[in-house]
Amino acid sequence: MSHIPGVLARRCLRPALVGTAALVLAGCSGGTDDAASAPTSGAAPAAASSSADPAPASGSSSSPAESSPAGGTTSSRPAGGTSSAAAPGTATAGPDRCHTSELTASLTGGDSGAGQRGATVVLRNTGGRTCDVEGFGGVGLLDAAGRALPAQQVRQDAPAPTLLTVAPGATVVSQLQWTVVPGDTDPAAGCPTPASLSVIPPDERDPLTATWSLGPVCDGGRLEQQAYVAG
Repeated sequence: MSHIPGVLARRCLRPALVGTAALVLAGCSGGTDDAASAPTSGAAPAAASSSADPAPASGSSSSPAESSPAGGTTSSRPAGGTSSAAAPGTATAGPDRCHTSELTASLTGGDSGAGQRGATVVLRNTGGRTCDVEGFGGVGLLDAAGRALPAQQVRQDAPAPTLLTVAPGATVVSQLQWTVVPGDTDPAAGCPTPASLSVIPPDERDPLTATWSLGPVCDGGRLEQQAYVAG
């Protein structure tokens, strides 16, 4: 695992498409965004330009402690068989967010056609506790030496970001799509072919890496991403 600082973000309320020469920083978790930031090197991400309205670079509309797991709160049942409810005014805490150290990332190929390619990003909870994932996180492209390639993360409106409770061993997935048709912003020598995908889980800063064997990415490294859903 490489250690590339990112920018914490959880529920981004407005879109932000970021630059063509950087790894996308830790993404916002909620809302529908158009873009995120991308790194300028494998070790130090930098802010990038956006063709959409700017969105907060860090934080979310509520802290993990304020979030409840999908499905709501639960009440305990004593051995006598009668149910007991929490006392009035007592809040039931939900799981904390999933941290990078508790996850692994992998990439599987998806549908393709008419110059378009697709893949699925898979995050697996390898920790020993249940935790939450919500939104998009960050993605970027790296060469064989771990240096950042041009990349833009473009967040899709559907499906809407949802708070996902991930048990140990369970997965969440996010769909990616890109083009292999060169554009005006691509090098004359051809579109770069990444060696790996950098993946920053929602609300985290440190990235994971997943091997990329899916060919070149054109249009300045534009990656259209959907929010994570249960896998």
